[in-house]
Amino acid sequence: MRVENFFILIGRTFLSAFFLVNFFNIFPFNFSSNAWFVQVSMLFVDTASLFLLGLASLKLCAFFTLNKNAHKNEDLSNEQINNIQLIDKFSKYGAYFFLFLALAQFFIFFNGIRQVNSLYMFQYDQIEQRFETQKEKISSTFKDNSQNIELKGLPTSLDSKKKMFIKDLNKANSKAKFLLVSGNLKIFLMSLVWTYGLYKLSCFRYGN
Repeated sequence: MRVENFFILIGRTFLSAFFLVNFFNIFPFNFSSNAWFVQVSMLFVDTASLFLLGLASLKLCAFFTLNKNAHKNEDLSNEQINNIQLIDKFSKYGAYFFLFLALAQFFIFFNGIRQVNSLYMFQYDQIEQRFETQKEKISSTFKDNSQNIELKGLPTSLDSKKKMFIKDLNKANSKAKFLLVSGNLKIFLMSLVWTYGLYKLSCFRYGN
């Protein structure tokens, strides 16, 4: 039974690692933050190999046991058949979960774009207000000042700084959207890969 015990150890270790890592990553809930959705989804697809390998190891163990005791111990054979059926159920549930995760990326993408655009408009308005306030202060302070001729270049200087800040803001906005798209695409494709793998595992039968 050494080989069977080895597969049981590997299977239980991988499954425990998968559930523990993702359990502590989910909490605390933060449904208002799109970054939380991305972080949780990303870790699920990054650790899905633990889930797939864990179930595959347990199923292989059941197959080995059946192969050795198919005609020797009927009770043990029935127990292993029940174990295989249970593993197949978990595999199907896992496939459904990762298919849902893949489809959820559409919501996460559009929700992320909305939040990025909202943040962009907020920061853009702050820049506009800040420079308008500075212009008004300069205008009111030096309105009747005899050195007003020397200060004619200040509004131009402020406009140049404002354009620089807006340019940096546009770069940051573009980068945030690129990271959002690339992250969603990775999660979507990897979720489909794990969906396929888990579904095929659930369809794999003894004797195939």
